[in-house]
Amino acid sequence: MPALTDAGAPDWRRNLAAVTVATFIGFTGFTLVMPFLPLYFEQLGVKDTGAIAVWSGVSLGVTPAVTALMAPVWARVAERYGRKLMVARSLFSFVVIMGAMAYVTAPWQVFALRAVQGFFAGYGMLALTMAFRPEVLMLDEPLAGLDPVVREQILNTVIHELSERGCTVFLSSHEILEVEKVCDRATIISNGRLILDMETDALKSGVRRILLTLTSPVEILPSHPSILSVKSRGTELDIVVKDFDENLVGSLTSNLKVKDRKVEGLTLQEIFINLTHGREEKS
Repeated sequence: MPALTDAGAPDWRRNLAAVTVATFIGFTGFTLVMPFLPLYFEQLGVKDTGAIAVWSGVSLGVTPAVTALMAPVWARVAERYGRKLMVARSLFSFVVIMGAMAYVTAPWQVFALRAVQGFFAGYGMLALTMAFRPEVLMLDEPLAGLDPVVREQILNTVIHELSERGCTVFLSSHEILEVEKVCDRATIISNGRLILDMETDALKSGVRRILLTLTSPVEILPSHPSILSVKSRGTELDIVVKDFDENLVGSLTSNLKVKDRKVEGLTLQEIFINLTHGREEKS
């Protein structure tokens, strides 16, 4: 049972300390073996330098490769049986496999054990979810370099569950299309300057694209403080505005001969581009 504070809430400090120690020991053992693996292959009878390099490379690479393939599987198992059990399973298998490496007699056996280690690995992200239950958590580029399956796993399990527990999650990311699925407030920084901080729904309702079809091309592009970007292509006029309302549309079109008008919403990524790189374009 988790330790309770005076308020009856789980003591996240104890969880944080336990997971930190376990993760440190696990990753230390995992990384310390790397510099000595070539020497181990030499002791196993591999004398050619090129062969040692090949065996070392494939043996080191197979573990994270298999881990990446198995990550979605273990995530689903963890959702069903609990993360604590999965972390214990991974660390226990790590100890057994590292002990078995002391008894190998051929290079291929090291490679095989490293592959099995990757099969049972993947406790890092699960351990993070067990560490503590903070009020605020900051994640810097949590999706960078990950394949779509793992990205979906992080968004739909880790981040979603943390937010459901009452934790405010700050996501600093350039993967705007991905984080848009879970964020309810957007903060945009450009050139080291804060240019926007507001709720995502309010932002998306306030920034709109106005598509106008005119009877003839315009000589001078419309100008207004609310215009973020304006593009003209023949009789087509594409205007992105902030603080959208019907009065603004009327003001922009008052001096234009409009045949057709359409208003569209923008994705968070399109809003970011227009807020930070708004421009005029005429062709």
